[in-house]
Amino acid sequence: MINCKSFPSDYSVFFKALGNEKRQQIILNVFADNGEHNINEVAKKMNIAQSTASEHLALLKRAGILTSRKVEKEVFHKLNKKGLIVIIDNIRAILTCCE
Repeated sequence: MINCKSFPSDYSVFFKALGNEKRQQIILNVFADNGEHNINEVAKKMNIAQSTASEHLALLKRAGILTSRKVEKEVFHKLNKKGLIVIIDNIRAILTCCE
């Protein structure tokens, strides 16, 4: 059940993930194609170190923005559209429930 008085604490990770300009660019410039991308592709496209890309991808996954799947030693990330819709719908419900 959505509480109209405050955001659930688990949304803080979601807002933190979106609050970083580089992570916004990763979402819009890498994952907007609805494809799967590994860490090397993200690092190369964003012109950042693999370790930095890894940190950004981990936070985006914790926030529910990305999903991942492992194929042998490689991890592929993809935009979590269904999860994002749920999160955004819940935020919308919180913002409009007290009107």
